[in-house]
Amino acid sequence: PLAYEYYLRGLSYPRSNDGDRLAIEMFTKSVELDSTYAPAYDQLGDRIKSLAQFGLLSFEETAKAEAYFQKALSINDLSLSALSNLAMLYTETARTDEAVEITRRVLEINPNDAQAHFSLGYIYRFSGMLQESVVEMEKAVALDPDNASFRSLGVTYMNLGEYDKAFKALELDNGGAYEFGYKGLILARSGKKEQALPYFDRVIAMESQKLWSLVAKTIKAYFEGDTTAGLEAIHELEIANLTDAEAWYYWGAHYALLGDTDGYVRCFNRAISGGYFNYPFMLTDPFLDGVREQPEFQEILQIAKQEHEAFKRKFF
Repeated sequence: PLAYEYYLRGLSYPRSNDGDRLAIEMFTKSVELDSTYAPAYDQLGDRIKSLAQFGLLSFEETAKAEAYFQKALSINDLSLSALSNLAMLYTETARTDEAVEITRRVLEINPNDAQAHFSLGYIYRFSGMLQESVVEMEKAVALDPDNASFRSLGVTYMNLGEYDKAFKALELDNGGAYEFGYKGLILARSGKKEQALPYFDRVIAMESQKLWSLVAKTIKAYFEGDTTAGLEAIHELEIANLTDAEAWYYWGAHYALLGDTDGYVRCFNRAISGGYFNYPFMLTDPFLDGVREQPEFQEILQIAKQEHEAFKRKFF
């Protein structure tokens, strides 16, 4: 009973760096007391993965997350949540085919599994299948409308240029740095500098030298014409060496915005090799307008196109 109480406490903490740390403490205590409960291992892996990304922890933390997902599945190989979370991790680390297979397996078991629909939408966004991503993520939200992790639907809407829908979907984050950070990026991509700045200021006030505060500092520096400060902030994000391929795309877009060709080439190549080849978004992302005609960008764009089309032929 005490192990289950710790598990429930862990579930109650919000999706934020501080919330993830507290949740990890609770889930760790839960599995120490009862090492046979698969959901606790699954949630422990999920929160470690989240904190590793947004708290800029070491590369090794993601490996720990995968180990906990696998531990959950060793106890219950039909743990649908662990399968879906593993699929998302595989999506971020260039194991796209495995991610699709796992997610479709889950949906064969339970066609109404919200997490699986969300995971499939996540895979589709990485692969540039944006309309299909929206369909799956909207299904997830309809099935589980209060799930804060489904806030990522807002990112897919942003990729499609549907900014009003993106703003609404991001509210699932309930006022976290993720919500305010992405709202600032949406306004920045819309050319609404004065409206974007308060969101970035709020993020910086909420966090200290973590992912979203560094993103906010990067774009603020660009708006203020301080290229040096912007490059310093984005460099800190790059050296954190995250495993998430989508994050590498955004670092590349920020380097492009700041006019650093070597930086965007380096990050975009890392994103594509890591499994993110969202070719349609690369064609339209306003942050890339200043580099579209550069031969370095055109070469990267063709690689993304080839990967995108190969995925489309294989799975559609």
